[in-house]
Amino acid sequence: MSSAFYVMPSLAPKTATGYMRFHLPKLLPLFLAMFVSSAFSVIAQRDSVGTEEQARKMFPKFIETSSALGINFRNMASHTSKKYLIETMGAGVALFDYDNDGRLDIFVVNGAPLPDPTPKGAIPLKTGPQYWNRLYHQKPDGTFEDATERAGLEGVGYGMGVAVGDYDNDGNEDLYVTAYGGNKLYHNNGDGTFMDVTEKAGVGGSGWSTSAAWGRWHSRTTHSSARSVSILQLSVLPRTNSFAISSSPRLHLLRI
Repeated sequence: MSSAFYVMPSLAPKTATGYMRFHLPKLLPLFLAMFVSSAFSVIAQRDSVGTEEQARKMFPKFIETSSALGINFRNMASHTSKKYLIETMGAGVALFDYDNDGRLDIFVVNGAPLPDPTPKGAIPLKTGPQYWNRLYHQKPDGTFEDATERAGLEGVGYGMGVAVGDYDNDGNEDLYVTAYGGNKLYHNNGDGTFMDVTEKAGVGGSGWSTSAAWGRWHSRTTHSSARSVSILQLSVLPRTNSFAISSSPRLHLLRI
């Protein structure tokens, strides 16, 4: 039995021109894909650079400049073995232009030392400059100077929060400072100093006050004239805890 094999003639082109004519149609889609891929890569890189630049403009980074600008404040909180809740509370901060020079100044509330253990009913008191509240006055060059003593805002007890408002409509921003054991209202005298008018205004409170806020809720017409006078209201939020406080957790509304 015999078999025969048929050998097909070679289809490969014999010349370079023939080779290109034979293979180019097959390789053209591959070349096109490589070109498109390269183009998209360049566009992606360009868009990435643009996105980074836009991100830097939209989300700028902040740099720590406190010490360089003259603000050297440390919130003093006692660390007792009892771990009283008051130790965990941060300090209140207010940005306001207390001397009307067109620049924002900074007021920071500070704590007070706590005995370990602290007797029930004891009110913490500031015992030195390290526990003072601080007022930083902004100078024309953007740096700050400590104006606490000159302004009379050292404070007394364990401070918590602060609220700014011109309660007497004299054009000067006043301060209301909350604290453990009683709050303070400081009237801005307009000469860079403040006066404690808490007792006169009747807004000292008791217990532990944390937050406070001023708000103009309504206006009234004075009897002496037809002009309308806006009345500034003060809201204070007290807090109860295991730190020898007996006041109820109610929102107190105080009017001046």
